[in-house]
Amino acid sequence: MTYTRIVLERIGRTPMPLDIVITYDDGSQELIYVPQTLMRWSKPNETSLKRTEKEGWDWAYPTFELTLQKEKLKIKSIVIDPSALMADVNRENNSYLKRMKV
Repeated sequence: MTYTRIVLERIGRTPMPLDIVITYDDGSQELIYVPQTLMRWSKPNETSLKRTEKEGWDWAYPTFELTLQKEKLKIKSIVIDPSALMADVNRENNSYLKRMKV
C-alpha cells in the first residue's frame, strides 16, 4: 500500500482543533478531525461526510503529522477549516490543490 505523509505546522501561538477535508481524483471526500488536547472533548461532526478523528495535537508541538493510505497522485485537494469558522488571520495557507499538467 502507498501512503502519503502530511505535516501540518502551527503558525502563531494559538492552538486550534482542525477539520481537514481531503478530496480525491474520483470525487470521494474524507473528513479528518484533529482535536486540540487542551479542549478535552471532541466537537460533533457537523457535516454529512464520514469523519476520522485523530489523536489530539498537543499545544507543545509546533507540527502534527497525518498519514493517509492513499498515494499523493490521487489527492485532488486538501482544505483546512472548509467551513471558515476558525479564527485565522491568513486563510491563504489553508489549502493544497493539485497542479494540473498543461
